[in-house]
Amino acid sequence: RANRCTSPTSSKLFPSTKAVQHTQPQQQQQNNNSNNNAKVNAGRRKISFHACVICTGSSPLIPAPTALPGLASARFFTSETVFSVSRPFKRLCVIGGGPIGCELAQAHARLGAQVSIITGTAGLLSRDHPHARSAVLAAFKTDNIKVLHGRATRVKHALLAQSATPEHEPYEITVSMVKDGNESSSTVVCDDILVAVGRKATVPDTVRTVLGVEVDGKSGGIVVDGALRTTTRGATAAHVFAAGDCVANGPQFTHVAGFQGYVAVRNALLPGKTDASRVLQIAEVPRVTFTTPEVGAVGLSRVEDAVKKFGKEKVDVARWDAKKCDRMVCEGERDDGGFIELVLNVKGASAVIVGATAVSARAGETICELAVCIERQLTTQQVALIVHPYPTYSFAVQQMCSEDATKRFLETSIGSSLKYKC
Repeated sequence: RANRCTSPTSSKLFPSTKAVQHTQPQQQQQNNNSNNNAKVNAGRRKISFHACVICTGSSPLIPAPTALPGLASARFFTSETVFSVSRPFKRLCVIGGGPIGCELAQAHARLGAQVSIITGTAGLLSRDHPHARSAVLAAFKTDNIKVLHGRATRVKHALLAQSATPEHEPYEITVSMVKDGNESSSTVVCDDILVAVGRKATVPDTVRTVLGVEVDGKSGGIVVDGALRTTTRGATAAHVFAAGDCVANGPQFTHVAGFQGYVAVRNALLPGKTDASRVLQIAEVPRVTFTTPEVGAVGLSRVEDAVKKFGKEKVDVARWDAKKCDRMVCEGERDDGGFIELVLNVKGASAVIVGATAVSARAGETICELAVCIERQLTTQQVALIVHPYPTYSFAVQQMCSEDATKRFLETSIGSSLKYKC
């Protein structure tokens, strides 16, 4: 989940075209070239380019000292440093209940660590379906992960135990929790801390000053248009694009960064324009949390979002539980809370798939098909007519679409008459 973007190498695709992916310019020069190229100094090198793609990525977000007192003086890990640890964790506290926090919490619990996870006030996987969150919570309970629905408010060194060494001194983390309007606090004792409260765009000062890109005040990312072109002015105007995690307010996923890298290079080098607006919104992008079970979602996966867009009377839901999917039953997932849910935009006797959630051991694979369905605006009837292999996880998609399409047909005048005759 480092989410760094590597754009296609222009020299391989377009050997005669000069294109530079440049991330650390130091001084801008005036553009006096007749071919409308821009110039910057990068260290001791002078670079002239027709187009520049900024792909500086993102870095873990660390709470400010005022937000979480004591953290700055503590020894803690992030999603980028935790993989360099050569020893097993004994007692690990994960601060952050998003996808990265959940994945790493469960992974280390299954490696033998005693794990506590502080989810924050929004709770565990706050963007996902309530039933998906419940399935992950149940799995965490099985893995003996202690879940605290609250906010970490202070980190301090615990009293040094006789068995502890100075470099491995335990910590006490105070957690503030609110339930039914009543506030309480709890304390977590741990040997190691993993901070996973999100990521922030990495935009070096030299990129701001030399290339003159506009940076969003809230997210700290680079402001772009639908073509991923930045709003630069002066000598580099119309030459500079940005892609990946450094883009303002965009979904920070590796697959999104890769796609944006392609779009940025394509728009920089070829006539016309490929619009990337749809992958600048989290609701349009398939996403997977790689816990056990996996949680996949795409589109307007939350009913309330679909209702806002289409109206309550135009929204319906189709659901298929694990116990109805033969593959899930065979894999021992019957009682693990797995399901597939489709959010539908009802149009007369048909229903277009506009959102989906999948929870299973292979939810990430299932959500790929549903992403295609949403992209192509397929109805449940159309998907029902596509033959799926049995027994697979995706066969459940055809089954549930068949059930929904049949239900809608029987609600028509022709269907009602046939039902009456039968």
